[in-house]
Amino acid sequence: MRLKSFKAIALALTASLFLASCTPFQEADQKRWVKEMNKAFPDDNFTYIGHPDSELGTDYNSILLSSELFPDAVISVWKEKGEIRTNYQSLLYKEDCIDELDRVLEGNFPCSSYLITGYYTYNEGGYALEEMGAKKFIKNYMDYDCTVILFYDDKSQVPSEEEMTELLIDFASKEPHEYSIYFNFCDARYKDDEKLALKNYDVSYLLHMDEEDHIKHIYVSYKDGSSDSKYLVKDVDI
Repeated sequence: MRLKSFKAIALALTASLFLASCTPFQEADQKRWVKEMNKAFPDDNFTYIGHPDSELGTDYNSILLSSELFPDAVISVWKEKGEIRTNYQSLLYKEDCIDELDRVLEGNFPCSSYLITGYYTYNEGGYALEEMGAKKFIKNYMDYDCTVILFYDDKSQVPSEEEMTELLIDFASKEPHEYSIYFNFCDARYKDDEKLALKNYDVSYLLHMDEEDHIKHIYVSYKDGSSDSKYLVKDVDI
């Protein structure tokens, strides 16, 4: 019994030592990843900054890079099934995705102006090292998930629950995508301050879809609790 315990401890120590740092082979391979990133995306310049942390400690199987085009961001690069992968394109094409959201939203809801916020496309598997272009990225990878702040000059602009339900169903039907969008109605006096607008909305509607032709639910909630939060529709085919 003691021998088995000793072996278990020895194996655990060996595993921890293995995970404690990169092997020379890993290090050489990962240095090549930086060169491959710079080759794949020549309009940017990447610099190695370290390894990410995981629940088990430092993850030596992936690296973190800084970017000249996105100085406030941290880029992840790793290898999966022999292929180098990255999350970089979610940053590279973010503004193009916001423009696409703007295109599908324009003119569909009553407001004096609106703001798209909280947008980020997340693909757990990352992307191959390819400058694929915005059109291809939007078609294959874009998420239609965000918060839209709808500013009103007069509260009479804010539709009733019944009117907003009809507007949301019509919106989802006109151009099918798998939407998951919060629509927050907010006084226009907050339009120049995104943080205040997110705090001071009056009513919020969530359009949540699990397929392009199926609304999972539309949910309404009131910031001041003046009315009960509730599901307006559930499981509607469009």
